[in-house]
Amino acid sequence: MKRIARILTLALIVTCLLSLPTLAIELPIRVVVNGTKINFPDAEPFIDENSRTQVPIRFVGEALGANVSWDGNTKKVTI
Repeated sequence: MKRIARILTLALIVTCLLSLPTLAIELPIRVVVNGTKINFPDAEPFIDENSRTQVPIRFVGEALGANVSWDGNTKKVTI
């Protein structure tokens, strides 16, 4: 009886360990420039379906000292 209990316990532990990656909690993406955390008031950074990180460039560019402008007519960003 003890042997069966040990085998079942071991099987439960292995099953739990194998399922841990699927239970991972997705943490928010943080962007830090020169030690200062960048706040994104309108759109947060995210990882898309191709595993690429998408970050709103205005706030990062401005934190780096760049001038960022948007032309709505041509839908173009200039940094």
